[in-house]
Amino acid sequence: MELTERKANIIGFNPEFANRKDCRIGTFMTVTKTQDGRNVVLVYHEGVQNKDCSTSLLSEFQMWEYGCIVDSTASTHLRADG
Repeated sequence: MELTERKANIIGFNPEFANRKDCRIGTFMTVTKTQDGRNVVLVYHEGVQNKDCSTSLLSEFQMWEYGCIVDSTASTHLRADG
């Protein structure tokens, strides 16, 4: 993790954490699982540190710029009959 002196205010993305002030901006790492069960380490620059919140604030635009394919459809919105 590498923090900058810059900070961001976050408003309205999650009712429990709707108004967060002075969140640090920096480079962060996290681990997530793929759909087939593999662990993947994500390193993201210019991210917002939002302590105590499990909601991701990753930028799709930044991921696209680095060549990632992003499926931003929530699994709760997928149709079961396919």
